[in-house]
Amino acid sequence: MTANLVFGQLGGHNVGRITSRKLMVLISTAVLASATLLESTKAIANPEIEPSISLNPSPSADLKSSIGIDYSQLQRLLAAGNWQAADLETRTIIEKLVYPGGDLYQSARFDLLPCEDINTIDRLWLQASGGRFGLSVQQHLWETLRAKNGSDTKTAVDIFGQQVGWRRIKPLTEEERQLKWFASEWLLDNELNFSLKAPVGHLPWSGISSNIILSLLEQSGPGCGSCTIDAIYLQEERYYNYLPALFSKVKSCLCSNAIRTDPKSKF
Repeated sequence: MTANLVFGQLGGHNVGRITSRKLMVLISTAVLASATLLESTKAIANPEIEPSISLNPSPSADLKSSIGIDYSQLQRLLAAGNWQAADLETRTIIEKLVYPGGDLYQSARFDLLPCEDINTIDRLWLQASGGRFGLSVQQHLWETLRAKNGSDTKTAVDIFGQQVGWRRIKPLTEEERQLKWFASEWLLDNELNFSLKAPVGHLPWSGISSNIILSLLEQSGPGCGSCTIDAIYLQEERYYNYLPALFSKVKSCLCSNAIRTDPKSKF
């Protein structure tokens, strides 16, 4: 892959999403990439785990869904301690709801993710992990960081990523950079810690599957001049819009749930 190949025919819609610093990194590192390099990266990707989303016409009291999603598969995976498969199942459900057209570049439609479903997903993760993982755990960490960083959302997102173990602690070595030049700051899904030894709030992950990222990189070339830019956006820049919106939604759901469960509330 050459610099001309990366930036040629930039007809895509995501160039503006990448900072000038990112573009300079891209110019200097993209020349190291090649078809052989891409194959090497694919070799370290996760084994395929097929998520399953189905509708449940009569959900149990513990698996409520405002839109009829069957959470029994997620419940089974979490009960078995299969954190990796449960994470993918959770991510697949949320992505299908907040990106109704399948366009991962648009702003996530969290208004389409019902609070009842958020509460069900969160409760399942909390119960299975003993309170270590879950959306509410992440939201609490996020609120603490926002309070310390004020309006500096980017810094809050970066620190959050470090605290929950989603960002790299150490810079990539030169050898690693040749394989993961497009993921210099945020971890790929196959680098996550799918165990109870992971940092508090580590799961469920809010990134994009490496299979999607690698698929975009495979398309890079004259036919898709912006595919490399798109891949970097999904792998790193997307977090800065996605996470604040996600936790805003989770916060509103937790607040509304607290009102409904408060015995003093007239609601």
